[in-house]
Amino acid sequence: MLGAAKRNRVALMKATEALPTPLSGAKMWPLSVEAYHALGEAGLIPKRTELLYGIVYHKMPKSPLHSYLLLRLLDCFRSFCPPVCFSPRTTG
Repeated sequence: MLGAAKRNRVALMKATEALPTPLSGAKMWPLSVEAYHALGEAGLIPKRTELLYGIVYHKMPKSPLHSYLLLRLLDCFRSFCPPVCFSPRTTG
């Protein structure tokens, strides 16, 4: 007989409904958000992943080109927007 905690984990790991075709060549595992978080907290899912429409994808590392373009875009925004747009948010 399964314990309550184990039954809950098993229930969380049920596959989701049929989904649109994912990117070709991507490694995937259909999961619910709850199962994804439970597996992440248990350390059973690698850090560089994300859950999109019930499928866990490995995140690709950012290329040097990506980093360069992001910095250029940020520079462009800074030149056109007032400085208050880029100041850290404060809670109050």
